[in-house]
Amino acid sequence: MKFVCWSIVLVILFGSCEREIPGWKDIPLPADRTAVFPFLTQGNDGLLLSWIETVSDTVDILKVAQGDSAGFYGVTEVARGSDWFVNWADFPKMSQFAGGKYIVHWLQKSTTSTYDYNIHVAIGDFGTRQPDTTFILHDDGVNAEHGFVSFMPYGESMLAVWLDGRNTKNADGTYGQMTLRSVILDDQGNKSLPQEIDDRVCDCCQTDLAMIGGQPVVVYRDRAQDEIRDNYYAIFDGNTWSEGKPVFDDGWKIPGCPVNGPAIAGGSESGAVAWYTEVDQRGMVRLATFSAQEMAFSEPLLELDDVMGRVDIKNTGNGDFLYVWLEKNMEEGLLKINKLNTEKNTTKNPKIVGTMHPSRDSGFPSINELSGIKMKAIGLHNF
Repeated sequence: MKFVCWSIVLVILFGSCEREIPGWKDIPLPADRTAVFPFLTQGNDGLLLSWIETVSDTVDILKVAQGDSAGFYGVTEVARGSDWFVNWADFPKMSQFAGGKYIVHWLQKSTTSTYDYNIHVAIGDFGTRQPDTTFILHDDGVNAEHGFVSFMPYGESMLAVWLDGRNTKNADGTYGQMTLRSVILDDQGNKSLPQEIDDRVCDCCQTDLAMIGGQPVVVYRDRAQDEIRDNYYAIFDGNTWSEGKPVFDDGWKIPGCPVNGPAIAGGSESGAVAWYTEVDQRGMVRLATFSAQEMAFSEPLLELDDVMGRVDIKNTGNGDFLYVWLEKNMEEGLLKINKLNTEKNTTKNPKIVGTMHPSRDSGFPSINELSGIKMKAIGLHNF
């Protein structure tokens, strides 16, 4: 039985001069009571939203819509099926081509085994009955885990990265290594430059992409031979990816995946990353900036102690980055927001956006900008 809940989008209002975080309001979502795992992101002219609805707890339906400060419109059913892998952490993500078409993915079983599933992708126009094209993102043909996709517009095309388990199924029955891979897609679904970025990564932490100084940067959780699982980054020069390097040497040794990936925000001259780690059994979120000139991350500028992670970050201009994270207070989960000014190395007082259950059912927050007005939207998966 899937967890049935309501989802909320919160809009943060910014004063044009004070650059504070004074308040927020709700925007209604166009989903029914079975809706789970919404994903909110930036579109060409506003917001994009994807989510899953369920019929009789047997058929899953993927829907997408566009949005602005008044609400969401152009609700479109993309696909439906009874053999999907629906997961709290590895939810459908979407983006939009420069030409206007949406792109969205979902996970569909390739065998009856629990963790054998493929990444299915649809490209289409909002408001149409069927996508223009659907296809499997990866071409390995191996029945294994594939997921944790990130999309980012790349000129007229789309850059996609994902965790790929093609090497996890060894001939002798032993488990191999999860890899990080990428491909460039046009709005007809044609693929180019498929590449392996890293041959050994954590199995189930989210990935993220941002454009910094005109070059794509991916962040992800690595997996060393001694089970150090720190966050890494790689840079795409238009043809190949650089070797993955640590964002910071946290030295977090953990025998299993923490399911708590990093988030990155881009910019023309700089970017920033937020990530979760544990040092001395103490959960923390760290933030660092990325210099487009040096193409490297700084030492951590900020640490938040005793938190649960589930971070997101957004560049709001003038050296400011807005970031969100989840904390636990007794039996309650607190979603908090704050602003970091990297030029002055200062922060505002954090605000509590909302409360939720601290379990997995709460999902992951995201921050996005509503074009043309001084507003920021935060999408919370499940309240």
